Amino acid sequence: MSHLIDRLMKCLPGVRESFYASGFELPRLYLAAVEATRQRSEDEHDYQRYRDEVLFEYAVLPYPWQPSVRQLLTSGERSAYLDMLAARAGSECLSLDPNINLFVKSESWLDVLGRFRAQKQEELERHSPALREMTGDSSISLIDGIVQIAEGHGYYPKRSFKARDASLELERHADQGALTSLRVVDLPVLKKRGYVIVQYFFNGLPGKPFGLDTFVPGGHQYSDWNKTPQAVLFSFHVQCQFATNLGTALALT
Repeated sequence: MSHLIDRLMKCLPGVRESFYASGFELPRLYLAAVEATRQRSEDEHDYQRYRDEVLFEYAVLPYPWQPSVRQLLTSGERSAYLDMLAARAGSECLSLDPNINLFVKSESWLDVLGRFRAQKQEELERHSPALREMTGDSSISLIDGIVQIAEGHGYYPKRSFKARDASLELERHADQGALTSLRVVDLPVLKKRGYVIVQYFFNGLPGKPFGLDTFVPGGHQYSDWNKTPQAVLFSFHVQCQFATNLGTALALT
């Protein structure tokens, strides 16, 4: 397990840069907005570093990470940086990072959210030709479009499926690296309101889900507020693209 986390930490900076350079810059905009809320003290790191420390602890926890479950970690499993933040944070905080706590309560949140959505729309339009090439006919169903995009990234349905299924399981062919499968969860919600959640699974941490938001700041902005079928397919494509970049980097690490 620790070996996989070490590999992740080593390759993630390069994976992020290649992802952003491919035209997915919303996480950079999100990070800049979080950092603009207050001047950091000299012993604080930016929100990206904070998320990486959370990732380190999440990998060994039996539950989703939150400050209240850190007590389950041994001293060797705890992040010294998060311990320092925890000593300063209030007991009711959902996050230990002071900037993100201010950011989500900001009075200008709606204005910032508007900029995020405009950025996502700009990226969607930029990538629309590639999406059309992967999905073909514009009348294709959402689920069939998702499968075609997944196959374009090297992931295939594990078994036959129906549109009414609760989730869609996708896996790589054998011997294709540490990132072995994807799961599209809660398909009814995806079809009803365009909320696209893709979980990543690794052979070094079986049964433990990760997601785009685990690895890049504000990754959840791609999952939500998808009002058209094209936006839903773009959201799925974004999450597949990061998985592809990450899987390739892990294979070389």
